[in-house]
Amino acid sequence: IATLTFAMILLGGLLTFATQKFALQSIDNELLSRATTVQREFRNPRQQGQGIPGFNRIDNPNSGQPGSQGPRGPFDRLRQPPIPPDLDDESREVLILRRPRFVNPRGEVILDPNIKEPWDSEALQASLKGQTVLKTIKYNQTNLRIVSAPIQGRTELMGAVQFASDLAPMAAIQSSQLLVLAILIPATLLLASIGATFLTRRALKPIEDLTSAAHNLGANNLSQRIPTQGDDEFAQLAEEFNGMIARLQSSFSEKESLLKAQKQFTADASHELRTPLTRIKIITSSAQDDESLDIDTKERFQTIQTASDHMTALVEQMLTLARTENLKESPNLEPYSLTSVIANAVQLSNLDQDPRLKLELKDKRALINPPLLERAILNLLTNAARHTPENGTITLKTEELNGQIVISIKDTGEGIPAEHLAKITHRFYRVDSARNQATGGTGLGLSIVESIVAAHGGTLKITSEPNQGTTATISVKKA
Repeated sequence: IATLTFAMILLGGLLTFATQKFALQSIDNELLSRATTVQREFRNPRQQGQGIPGFNRIDNPNSGQPGSQGPRGPFDRLRQPPIPPDLDDESREVLILRRPRFVNPRGEVILDPNIKEPWDSEALQASLKGQTVLKTIKYNQTNLRIVSAPIQGRTELMGAVQFASDLAPMAAIQSSQLLVLAILIPATLLLASIGATFLTRRALKPIEDLTSAAHNLGANNLSQRIPTQGDDEFAQLAEEFNGMIARLQSSFSEKESLLKAQKQFTADASHELRTPLTRIKIITSSAQDDESLDIDTKERFQTIQTASDHMTALVEQMLTLARTENLKESPNLEPYSLTSVIANAVQLSNLDQDPRLKLELKDKRALINPPLLERAILNLLTNAARHTPENGTITLKTEELNGQIVISIKDTGEGIPAEHLAKITHRFYRVDSARNQATGGTGLGLSIVESIVAAHGGTLKITSEPNQGTTATISVKKA
């Protein structure tokens, strides 16, 4: 549009300039033609059929001139027709404008008693030196185009003549032309914009469809396809895009099937392992109370019991993780008080009498699944207690922020190095300097927390600095 605007303005300017130039040239030609007629009349005064526009030639100067003494100069054979007295001012001005102004070699205007001065004195001086001058002047607030030409006799310069033409018609044409351009250019640009918008939208519609499909593309929305028409490049691109989406959908379906099978296996295996682990625990506990066994044997049974306890905790957490992942689509959320959930989690973590725990609670209601969220808070409190020294603090705080209920657990423990923060919610991932089997961690606690928070449609954020502590933040929907 900008290019078209510039081109039309440039074209309009050139057209206006050319029109003005051609009109001025036409006026100049007409003025020069009239001046040439006068010059020819004075060079060949006896030629028949010649004459000066606006003048009557008198072959006998004494004819009809009572008391005349004969010719007094080369202009005496001309007679200027009188101006009718009953003309209006506008007609009088037009008639005076059309009359030539004859000037003798002394610079005096002759043959018309109503006119005393030439149209332009500067041009007159040049004409009295033999030059023909075309010039634009202002006369009574009117722009005039004049020609000043010398009148050369057979042997000497007889004087000069000046003709004038009103430039008002040319100015009117120019104004009309500018008005037409002022209307035509915006109208043309408007029509061009409408047409360009229509054609552009029609041409870019396949790209818009492709962009929209790519924007809406997700792991849970791979069924969308772009309709294809024709056999141009856009249609080929749409077909390739549809083929890519079909391949992705197939891959995601296979992956989802594998994940479901893996989750089901984890749940089944965890469930099946509970029974033998329970039997092992019963046997080892009974062995501890058997007085017939020696100390060395009892220590071996104690080792087996410790390993089975760890295995039992691992199985329970794997089973919990499988259950929470299966509840992502329908976690049965309900409005519930966070204070009650937090109180249960604190009690289960054995921190209710721990001086390290500081509570900053506000009675807020959130849209949650109480048992699941209680388990998430319990895991975070257990982690904080495990890694916070006896003289440290654990601050549990609730607040409302931007329409969300935020639960934060901040400790003053050893912290987590930055390179581990992005991986600490991965299954079985441990930070070597802070988390290992010796401290009781299984590497599934934060994975369970992340899964529970995702089932609530919330977010989990963990920030930490080494030797400064760790902050875990859960955001859930306000009830």
